[in-house]
Amino acid sequence: MRIGVYWRSFETLGGAPRVALSIIDALTKLGHTPVVLTNEYDLKLYPTLRDKEIFCAEGNILKGKPGGKLVDAVNATALLIKRAGRLDGLFLTGMYFASKPVKVTSNAKVILYVHAPVCIDWTLNPTIRKISKRAEGRLYRSADYVLSNSGLTRNSLKEHLKLDSEILYPPVDTDFFLSSDKRDSNIIVSVCRLHPKKKSELMIRFFRELEGGYKFILAGALEESFEEYKRLLMKEASLDDRVSVIFNPGDDQIRNLLREASVFWYIYSREEFGLPVAEAMSCGVPVVAFQGGGMNEIVANGQTGFLVTSKEEFLSKTALLLDDLNMRCQMGIDARRRVEEAFSCHTFTSKMETVLNRVFTGHDSVSDSAGAC
Repeated sequence: MRIGVYWRSFETLGGAPRVALSIIDALTKLGHTPVVLTNEYDLKLYPTLRDKEIFCAEGNILKGKPGGKLVDAVNATALLIKRAGRLDGLFLTGMYFASKPVKVTSNAKVILYVHAPVCIDWTLNPTIRKISKRAEGRLYRSADYVLSNSGLTRNSLKEHLKLDSEILYPPVDTDFFLSSDKRDSNIIVSVCRLHPKKKSELMIRFFRELEGGYKFILAGALEESFEEYKRLLMKEASLDDRVSVIFNPGDDQIRNLLREASVFWYIYSREEFGLPVAEAMSCGVPVVAFQGGGMNEIVANGQTGFLVTSKEEFLSKTALLLDDLNMRCQMGIDARRRVEEAFSCHTFTSKMETVLNRVFTGHDSVSDSAGAC
């Protein structure tokens, strides 16, 4: 079957486009023909798209401009309506509301893979959130199937939109994010999307309270529109020569950082999943993260890392790990095992096949075609 996969941008680095690529890869392994639909793409950043059929929305992405997101949404919806008639199915990993016009104008089966509905975005004006809640529920229900990237997202859809969904955790390429025996580096690493709402600068401030010959490396994708936030991070980092900030690292660089790390930090407690946390665990790195969100589903507290509720506990658990090599190593082993069991590409592909069978045939049968990454 020809099945489209929409994600708004393959021109920036981050967890969301990697998840979209995982869907594309899983569809290929299952014998389907994936078709890439997007507003923009860069084959240098995502070379695996070179051999794929790609359709791009007309008109430029209006980054940071008033009304830009609305214009981009209109362009994307026009693209989806235009192409859906030639598809058997369509995965929307964003632009979820487009499921309604696609269903009205085509026979394509629509599957939503929801990272976070607009109505639970706490950075939005409450009035906008209230309006979006009314509209989203109706639009989402037009889809043939709804997937959530975590229990938090599933519960949010149920609470805010009265919508049922099935959990499909984003996958980790365990063959790429391999564990390392080196755990004596005293390097703390954090990888996340560098967005003002995630307040990554707080980790730099926390780190300055740690005494000793440690290093802290903060790395992540940063959009061009957040130039002021970039300056803030650089200013905070300049206050301690043990701190480094790496903007827009590639996958190889991220993997190398994780394989060198002794401890992985994550501070944003409202993250719906947190793919970098699972990737760090795949590399055998114990995690110290604030309790909440997807962290509660990824990290086994006291076994693969620590979930904390305060700055003081955040630092004390970090110090405990840095002072105990045996604990770090054992937690790293357990972390790797947990990812292999719960978040591997094999698990993701197998569940994808079940979903596709359910949507297109009404059955749950699974073949042996769900291979590993």
